[in-house]
Amino acid sequence: TLFGPTDHRESKDIPCPVMLQFFVRNSTLDLLVYFRSQGAFGVFPYDLFLFTMIQEYVATLLGLALGVYIQPTGSMHFYEDEREGVQKLIHEVPTPLLMQAMPRLESGQLDTLFYNEHALRQFGLGILDHAKIGRHFHPYWQDVNDVFLEFAEARRSNQRHLRLSKVLSRPESALVYNAEPR
Repeated sequence: TLFGPTDHRESKDIPCPVMLQFFVRNSTLDLLVYFRSQGAFGVFPYDLFLFTMIQEYVATLLGLALGVYIQPTGSMHFYEDEREGVQKLIHEVPTPLLMQAMPRLESGQLDTLFYNEHALRQFGLGILDHAKIGRHFHPYWQDVNDVFLEFAEARRSNQRHLRLSKVLSRPESALVYNAEPR
């Protein structure tokens, strides 16, 4: 499990994902992530992105095709103060975006990416040189690194929600490309 008895602390902020289970089926990697609880509006989009990125990263390391993502959830809900945003989302016309295939990281780059994310989360933007951070990465991983920078900026300015669109909507973004609706 992701949260065990030794992790207990006095907090209402208990992790919602309980377990990850990977399955190799017909040369693909499937992932089942069980959640005890899930905020459908404020958290689900970020968790979906996070866990499917983990799935794709492991599949890339193992040389497998990406399989299905399954997420059973004990309690899927939204909060009353999110109602207006939920209503807007329900009536929003989605912009179809597809992720590019994930390239392998070169040796040592995963450590650098983890260091950058940790430093930004713990210490904010001032700890790293914004102009040089991760510039030696493949453009795909540079975009992931830039998402970390956007998160740090959102925290610094007390924005409630990270605006991924700033990274994803750039014409040179290597993470996504526009797709025609089916």
